[in-house]
Amino acid sequence: MPNSLKRINIGTFVLCSNLHQILIPGSVISIGDNAFFSCRSLEKIEIPNSVTSIGISAFEFCSKLSSINIPASVNVISEKVFGGCYSLKSFTIPMSVNSIGNNAFMGSGLNVLKAANPSPIDLSQSTNVFNGIDKNNCILIVPSGFKSAYQNANKWKEFKYIIDNEYPTEKTITVSAGKLSSQFTSLETHTLTDLTLKGTIDSRDFVFIRDSLTVLAKLDISEVQIVSYSGA
Repeated sequence: MPNSLKRINIGTFVLCSNLHQILIPGSVISIGDNAFFSCRSLEKIEIPNSVTSIGISAFEFCSKLSSINIPASVNVISEKVFGGCYSLKSFTIPMSVNSIGNNAFMGSGLNVLKAANPSPIDLSQSTNVFNGIDKNNCILIVPSGFKSAYQNANKWKEFKYIIDNEYPTEKTITVSAGKLSSQFTSLETHTLTDLTLKGTIDSRDFVFIRDSLTVLAKLDISEVQIVSYSGA
């Protein structure tokens, strides 16, 4: 796209099913409704800080979209904007956002949702904002000291696991085969998104990863030795 471009208009790339990547220049100030609707091969997009508005359903049904940022220049997360983005596992709502539209995340695949604002956004006028997200397993990470505010806020309180930002979501462990479960607290099993392992592991450790690390999105076992195990 040319650096002179100011707006990506309504429906510009609708159903461009083979579009994998796109670079938006820093001159763009708005992304229109349905701009990337059903771009099912789009995997990653960087939105520059110049963008102040993102339209309704702008990225709806971008089913392979796994990485997207919303800059601090944006105040509204529009209706259905990430609906059907089931490859999107982690998302941060910047402090600048003061409104989230109907069905904004409906059917997305979020494991981790981070809210940067100490005050929960008022969702009383919005419907089905988090509909389709597994709120029993998706972790809501909030600013330290403001957990109770989210636990009492409309719709936010539906998340089973609301944690302060002080808790780590990444961990590197040197482990001995069969001992991985002893390296975790019960809280960590519900907050860890990225895990790197070194040492040795066996089938018992794989069972623990599968059954207990409920929001794990990234696992690096390139430096471990997988050993055999006979037993229950």
